[in-house]
Amino acid sequence: MSSAIKAMDPVIVFANPGCTHSLPRNLGVTCAMRRHTTLMTMPGIGLTPDAPDYGVTFKIPYMF
Repeated sequence: MSSAIKAMDPVIVFANPGCTHSLPRNLGVTCAMRRHTTLMTMPGIGLTPDAPDYGVTFKIPYMF
């Protein structure tokens, strides 16, 4: 068996020691409040140690 990397071999990526990786997972819902206004909610959880444990986002965009 040769030491050459084949297309099917798994790839291992080593991060820099000072580099952090954050992976939050968010799931959102949008509700129409009025004709030009919507309410957007987005709860989320952190999937890695560098990500926040949880978070909640509320947005009320207005369309002119």
